[in-house]
Amino acid sequence: MDFRHDIVEGVKVTREDEQIIIKEMLRMREAGVGYRDIAAWMAETQVRKMSFMGVKRTLLAAAIR
Repeated sequence: MDFRHDIVEGVKVTREDEQIIIKEMLRMREAGVGYRDIAAWMAETQVRKMSFMGVKRTLLAAAIR
């Protein structure tokens, strides 16, 4: 399981709610916001917390897909 998917009955299912968060994180990066600041934003506004390295890995994986 990763940030944007759940496993349901052995099948990877996209979590639309988390896709929205990833899109916002991507917008923030495109605007020049750093990974640490995005992680701080998540800590303040999201239930799911993430380290700055988690933010970086998530955004790099999102860019590949």
